[in-house]
Amino acid sequence: MKILYLDKDEDKTSVLREKLSMDGLIIERLENVSQAIRALLTSRYDLVISDIFLDELDGYDLLKLMKKFDLKHPVVFYTHKDDELEKALAINEGAFTLIKKGNSTELNEVIEQLTLAV
Repeated sequence: MKILYLDKDEDKTSVLREKLSMDGLIIERLENVSQAIRALLTSRYDLVISDIFLDELDGYDLLKLMKKFDLKHPVVFYTHKDDELEKALAINEGAFTLIKKGNSTELNEVIEQLTLAV
């Protein structure tokens, strides 16, 4: 499974990227929505994992642009914001789910679930 991982903070994402890579997943990390849209239009990915809080454009802008360009990749928001209202908003806007950063067990479960669906 090839994953596009969108997060502006390289230091905080390196441990998760390393762990996911050890699980046999191919991870490409980008820092902003513009880079992500270009990558999604030109390369094949099975899943997008994104923080909501990014520079310039945010995770919700990513979802809007993906709809505009008819990109149907599942998007998992992996972010520090963790409340039911934010999760409901994320799903309503088109995200598959929202997971609190640090909860790698839930993230692994969602990745496994999506891997079976691919």
